[in-house]
Amino acid sequence: MRLIIRGGVGLDNIDVEYAQSKGIQVFNTAEASAVAVAELALALMISVPTRLVEGHIGMTNREWLKKTLKRTELMGKTLGLIGAGNIGTELARRAIAFGMRVIAYDPLLKNHECVDLVSLEELFVEADYISLHVPLTDSTREMFNTETFAQLKDGVVIINTARGKCISEKDMAEALESGKVRAYATDVWNSDPPDESCPLYDAPNVIMTPHLGASSGENMLRIGDMVVRILEDVETSHRSPEYDAVHEGAISLMTELLGLDDDHQVLFLQGGASMQFAMLPMNFIPDGGSADFVNTGTWSQKAIKEANIIASCRVAGSSEEGGFTRIPKQAELDLDPSASYVHITSNNTIKGTQYHEFPDTAGVPLVADMSSDILWRPIDANRFNLIYAGAQKNIGPSGVTIAIIKKSWLEKANDAQCPGVVEGTGWPGGRRKDEPCQGRSSVRCDRR
Repeated sequence: MRLIIRGGVGLDNIDVEYAQSKGIQVFNTAEASAVAVAELALALMISVPTRLVEGHIGMTNREWLKKTLKRTELMGKTLGLIGAGNIGTELARRAIAFGMRVIAYDPLLKNHECVDLVSLEELFVEADYISLHVPLTDSTREMFNTETFAQLKDGVVIINTARGKCISEKDMAEALESGKVRAYATDVWNSDPPDESCPLYDAPNVIMTPHLGASSGENMLRIGDMVVRILEDVETSHRSPEYDAVHEGAISLMTELLGLDDDHQVLFLQGGASMQFAMLPMNFIPDGGSADFVNTGTWSQKAIKEANIIASCRVAGSSEEGGFTRIPKQAELDLDPSASYVHITSNNTIKGTQYHEFPDTAGVPLVADMSSDILWRPIDANRFNLIYAGAQKNIGPSGVTIAIIKKSWLEKANDAQCPGVVEGTGWPGGRRKDEPCQGRSSVRCDRR
């Protein structure tokens, strides 16, 4: 095990210290639940002065309690937050919208965006409503007890969406009976569900919900999104043994599938296959050099256009006149024996044409864009100095380019001067990092 993700706020049900001693990372999704829990805390708080619960029960019993149920308002009252993190902050924003003054005690904060930070003693004296937003720790366990209640305003209302064990249930029941605490609205308990003997069941002025705080449909989606983000953030390092095993395994499989000899290397590059339209001439056409292209459709044209920005390139054959409905025959090709390479596009998906026999280049390095048909048929890959392809068609995720390059040709890339940021597009063996770029600082450099 390498990772534990708690889909919620608290970590009191996880032995974090033990997990970390075993090298296991522990995360929660606290930010995801903030809105859902804050809205429930506000609803519990509103239900007390509005007498919603008593009014509803009276109506279900056919009792008209209009004169019996006396309401008060939240406006002008002071809300004291114990804990002003994600949930406390969301509740503060909502309480302020109701016209409440909001103060908070949080020993971890020096300032807050929307509430006044006070000492715990000040909060106890000033708050008409107190809402708990703390984890269960040794210092917060039963922090509300008989001694605490004696320090509070008479008739205070306490809302608890944090942890049930932050209050002493027995002492809370007694404070409710005496009237010291006007009402206790809670969504959390000593256990889920509470024991049948829980004293709060029979105490007056208790509003109870069955731990609904984080269970909104919207929050479930946010938790899922946050779990994904955590996994992305702590994903396996690209220097780890696990990654190396996957990487080397993929190279081995590609080598086996293509029957590559020892002079060919499989590489996984960034930027998509189209990135190679510029990378090829920048790395393999020297100053004053050229390359031949066979134009068989849209993707060939894109490759030619990009190459011509870098160097002077020739169209050695084309089927454009016939609407790209065929592949030029060998006899139609006007190949330059001094060309740096001959570039072909093995498959034209738009017009449905494909090479059945690859051209004989008479020793000139052969390069192929095989994004549309790599691995769909057996080929002699060792004939090519370079094959490149976007992985998304037949092999892997988008954004990854597979390059199969001839090592002995790659060594000649030393003479291909280009910006260091794109030199070799990750190919090993290119120009040394300490060699000058001879003034070419832009990817769109013109070497014609």
